[in-house]
Amino acid sequence: MNKDLKPEVSEKLKKFAEKPKNTKKNPIVLKFDILDEKATKILKKLARFLLERYMHPREFFGPTIKKETFGSKKCKVEIIKHHDFYLRLKLASIRKKLKENVTLNQFLAIDGDKHGGFMQVKRMIKGLEVIAESE
Repeated sequence: MNKDLKPEVSEKLKKFAEKPKNTKKNPIVLKFDILDEKATKILKKLARFLLERYMHPREFFGPTIKKETFGSKKCKVEIIKHHDFYLRLKLASIRKKLKENVTLNQFLAIDGDKHGGFMQVKRMIKGLEVIAESE
C-alpha cells in the first residue's frame, strides 16, 4: 500500500469522529490515530460486511455480547471478549486468521489496559458508524 494514502484517510476519519452529535456527560472519544493499517482494514471490512447485509453490529455479534459491571460506580457495560470478536470475524470470512490486532484492541478497549481481554460494544459501534460515513 502507498504510505501517502494513510494521512488522508486518518484526517478524514478524525473529521467524522470529532462531530459532537449530542452532549452526554461522558461522550465516547475515538482516537483513530492509534490504529495501524491492518486495524483500519479490519474495521473497514467489518463495516462493509455489515452494510452489505443491512445488519447491525449487535445483531452480528449477538450472543457474544455480555453485560458486565465495571468501575467504582458499578456501571453496566456491554462487552465482547477479544477471542469472541476475532472468532466471529473468522466465521463470517471477514478475516482468515484468529490472531488479535493489538492496536485494534487498544482502540476498542473499555479503559486502556485496566480491563484487558474485553472490548466495549458502544465504542465499536461508534467506530463502525464513523468508518461507514467516511467511505
